[in-house]
Amino acid sequence: MKRHLKKVVLAMIAFVLCGVMNVTGSNVSLAATDVETEQTAELEAASTVKHVSARKLYHAGDYLYIETSKGVLAYNMKKQTAKYVVESDGVSGVLVHKGYLYYNLYQDSQMSIYKIKADGSSKPKQICKNGRLGFMKNNRLYYGHSGLCSMKLDGTDKKRHMRVKDDANGKVFYYKGKYFYSVFPYMTEFYSVDTKYKHKKKYPAGNQTVCNAFVRAFDDMQFNESLTVRGYQYGTLIKNGKSSNSIYKFGDSYYGKSTGRTSKKRIYQSSKKKVHVLAACPGYIMFAESNQKASYEDGTVKIINVKGKVVATLKKSQK
Repeated sequence: MKRHLKKVVLAMIAFVLCGVMNVTGSNVSLAATDVETEQTAELEAASTVKHVSARKLYHAGDYLYIETSKGVLAYNMKKQTAKYVVESDGVSGVLVHKGYLYYNLYQDSQMSIYKIKADGSSKPKQICKNGRLGFMKNNRLYYGHSGLCSMKLDGTDKKRHMRVKDDANGKVFYYKGKYFYSVFPYMTEFYSVDTKYKHKKKYPAGNQTVCNAFVRAFDDMQFNESLTVRGYQYGTLIKNGKSSNSIYKFGDSYYGKSTGRTSKKRIYQSSKKKVHVLAACPGYIMFAESNQKASYEDGTVKIINVKGKVVATLKKSQK
């Protein structure tokens, strides 16, 4: 129990530092474990939640959407081509639904929500002046702004379902029949309501039940150079302060019930000296590799699937 609580605390710290990253509604088949079986059942139970806001990497169809300092880069895995569909700094969080890309843009001390065609062929349209992108459910976009809010996909019919007096854009998520709102700064305080937006409940910081729900709802965390996706960690090994040049898949116990199994499998070995995991989403891991400095700006950026196969290589001209 103490070990699990420690991991939850580490996950909380990582979230505060890094923000929420890399979650989609993609269907990915992984080797079954007790943890994954439980998680799969939960995903099916929440099947009306089709898309969840992601940071850094998002998978939709043939495309991988990559959040960079320049905007949002769309990489076509079939054609092996890349182009910017959003060209603006300050992008923080994306999701794709029915041919449209929704994203947060931070400008002038304000977090707005924009909508654009996923191929970048339309002009960006602001559909919410102030709010943090959350998830899609029943053809409504849920977002956080002084509580739990939602609107139609064209930005009309805005509603606040649960009010929280923090006057900020908190994070919203859905888990097991409840909507949650995390007060900004995140993980300090939580509120929830049921599917009828009733029975509001407040949770203190560090509540284990809510922390587990948070991790499962977003299904990823980053700590050091490791990311967790659907019950597994992907990352490099750190020894004597230095990371290895390989990417491993580890058994994970962030999910409240540890199977007691420990496993480690190398899925990719680089010919370079340094590898740095940048982002992950269900099915894919993005990393940089170099003999000098491994980062998005410096070094070769590659994306592999969970079996270690390279599906994308981003050249400097494409980044």
